[in-house]
Amino acid sequence: MKRMILGSMAAWVILASSLMAEAPRLSHLLGNGAILQREADIPLMGYADPGSAVTVSFAGSEQRTTASDTGEWSVVFPVMDAGGPYSIRVESDGGEALSEDVWVGDLWICSGQSNMELPVQRVAERYAQEIAASADPRIREYRIAYAYDFERPQTELPEGAWLTASPGTIKSFSAVGWFFARELVAQTGVPIGLINASVGGSPIESWMSESAASRYRDKWNEVIRYREPHLISKIEARNTQIQEQWHGNLNSTDQGLTGSIPWYDFEYQPDSSWKPFTIPAYWDEYGLDMFGSVWFRRDIVLPDEAQDQPAMLRLGTIIDADHAYINGQKVGQTGYQYPPRRYSVPAGVLKGGRNVIVVRVIADSNIGGFVSEKPYVLEIGNESYQLSGEWMFKVGTVTPKIEPTEFVRWKPIGLFNGMIAPLTKYPVKGVLWYQGESNTGEAQFYQERLTSLIYDWRSQWKNESLPFVYAQLPILGKPASGHEESGWAMLRDAQRRALRNPGTAMAVTLDLGEWNDIHPENKKDVGARLAHEALRLVYGKPVASGMGPVVAGAERIDNRVRIDFESTDSGVTTRDGGNPEGFALAGRDGKYHDAKAAFEEGVLWVWNEDVTHPISVRYAWADNPANANIVDANGVPLSTFRIKVEATPKPAATAL
Repeated sequence: MKRMILGSMAAWVILASSLMAEAPRLSHLLGNGAILQREADIPLMGYADPGSAVTVSFAGSEQRTTASDTGEWSVVFPVMDAGGPYSIRVESDGGEALSEDVWVGDLWICSGQSNMELPVQRVAERYAQEIAASADPRIREYRIAYAYDFERPQTELPEGAWLTASPGTIKSFSAVGWFFARELVAQTGVPIGLINASVGGSPIESWMSESAASRYRDKWNEVIRYREPHLISKIEARNTQIQEQWHGNLNSTDQGLTGSIPWYDFEYQPDSSWKPFTIPAYWDEYGLDMFGSVWFRRDIVLPDEAQDQPAMLRLGTIIDADHAYINGQKVGQTGYQYPPRRYSVPAGVLKGGRNVIVVRVIADSNIGGFVSEKPYVLEIGNESYQLSGEWMFKVGTVTPKIEPTEFVRWKPIGLFNGMIAPLTKYPVKGVLWYQGESNTGEAQFYQERLTSLIYDWRSQWKNESLPFVYAQLPILGKPASGHEESGWAMLRDAQRRALRNPGTAMAVTLDLGEWNDIHPENKKDVGARLAHEALRLVYGKPVASGMGPVVAGAERIDNRVRIDFESTDSGVTTRDGGNPEGFALAGRDGKYHDAKAAFEEGVLWVWNEDVTHPISVRYAWADNPANANIVDANGVPLSTFRIKVEATPKPAATAL
């Protein structure tokens, strides 16, 4: 009897311990729909009760291990070819975990700043047909949530999920990443997994590891500062206080909000203090050297059939923030300058006859206004009503310029530790990189820092040949001649020179930018050019170049300069069939002068009669070079460059 009681107690203890044991789980990156890297060892990892036995089943094989004292476990399965779907099953005393619809293919890290992060949603109108046809189970994306850490590299990603490309999911994908993956799948048939680790506004140093960033004294001093106890919480509290106080003051003093009838109200009657304003324009053009709010108002008469119809209000882009109203009802608002203003107007807002559109514009650190060459229109069904032209305006309130705030997540090593370090345990096919806008103020350092990042990541992945394919910056700003210094041109040239590192490729995007938008909408061609460079570099496919003609050097012959190219197989010509433009020459005084250029029997010559001894030549040297027109046969531009002009070698003396 005693033995029976003891035996029952032992069974109960075993049962109770198993009930109390924590169920195992897989690392977040290995969830349902995951893609694993083909032709490489396949590490699978996760968490279970410390010390518990763990059995992992995958693709018909089984591995056993024991969870560590911290509950971590990992196993490695042998190399596999592309294929699927498979399941990953994990069993331990606490139960089991299951990940399904897992494929083996190629993983690409998509990293950088906002032009990589920018989702398909932002360009959905441009690519409606592509979105409708986007269903493809071979294309998947894992979007990593923002995470930073200045103390140590993290071992696990923030919680996330794999999404499979379809019309219902694709709008959250990186637009560049999706078009890149779409081209790779079309050319190779291999499943492509995109790991989207990108953060708008991030400088390159935020993506470096501690070992790489510690080489730069100023950046390392920032790391040390951000390791001070409680500093980050103090900064965030201060940021919040600055924003709340500034906007509180703005709203409490804005006449458009504090009067007996708000200025956005349909019944409000503007008096003679309202003045004309032609949209698009910036308000300093109207003598407003200020920060605060300015209200804009316009009446528009619509036909009777517009009554109660839904519509789309397009207000271009606005600096900095705005609130838009129609007939007294708010139809949209945006908190910063870059997103296009596309506001859906619900049914019931519009009227037949007189309608009133009011826009409250807020500028806290820039001169406010409406960006030119953007659409300002009200669309009702198939009808469009232009809104550019004369409006009325009145200042709501004048405030001090807002105090600067600190973006903690942009600081050195933070994003590497939080978003990249956990990935380095997984083999990947390569890195897709689109970044540089936030480093144009220090462009002179960018070649070395991009090189440092490339070798840093290769070291972290323990893969000295990890491919690195990146997008060169496009144009920005009003067209310019190219005589002034240009951070954008200098950074583009730094990106070009970084191609000296083996295993790298670059897509030239000079022609794919928009002068008035740091986030140009043409992400399809950017993704395709990046894909072509990856196909050439990584997959060995004989596809058209995404890099365009590649300058190899310049040689002085008399007072003219011959431009040499690495290869002319893809052709070197001009976009418009005219003479080459966009060149400048400098002599010993270092001053650049516009240069003439011409093709003579297939050779490109550059000269300026006043520069008799040219020592340097540059091309497309401006934020937005006005006349640069050299392309290859596929229309891909020649990269911005600045190179030394070499003297013609003297023939060797003949021995007598």
